[in-house]
Amino acid sequence: MTLQVLAVAGTLMGLGWGLAAGLGHLRQLREFELTVARFAVLPRMLTRPFARAAVAALMLGSVLLLIPVGAPALAGGALLSATYLLFAAGAAAAWWQQRQAMVRISCGCVGGYLAADLTALTWALPAGIGLTVLLGVLTGGIGVGSLRTASAPYGAALAVSLSVLLVLVVEAASTAHRHELWLRFREVPQE
Repeated sequence: MTLQVLAVAGTLMGLGWGLAAGLGHLRQLREFELTVARFAVLPRMLTRPFARAAVAALMLGSVLLLIPVGAPALAGGALLSATYLLFAAGAAAAWWQQRQAMVRISCGCVGGYLAADLTALTWALPAGIGLTVLLGVLTGGIGVGSLRTASAPYGAALAVSLSVLLVLVVEAASTAHRHELWLRFREVPQE
């Protein structure tokens, strides 16, 4: 039963976040390309191809999850998981660079979900999504077929709870970061 719950949670998080991010990035592809460039983790010439490949991976992975079960659904889950874990690694690396350079990187999206400043916990949302989808893949039961099991309500509750928790963590960190910037700004003598 526990494995089925993880499969359902992985399926729902992969579908929900994957489609939302994929469609959102597709609609504002240029803004997403600029966000990837602002993170300054990749060489400049790779930012555009990476952004486009990430959008394609999100869309393709989500579509493959619509297959009830089997190898295509597993491939879709693996693709989504890898994409989100790359987003998490990029956000963590960009935050580290931001701290070292003492500059502020503003990202128009946090993996496509929120508008926020880049903070120490920006990576948490894509990492949480990627790991949940990965656990669903590892169960072998990922795909919309898992939604017809007796564990579906529990898996849905887990997916919603994790999503809300991850968004709250990222938003709390962003709010704390903005407060820190405001306090620093107040300390600067105004002329």
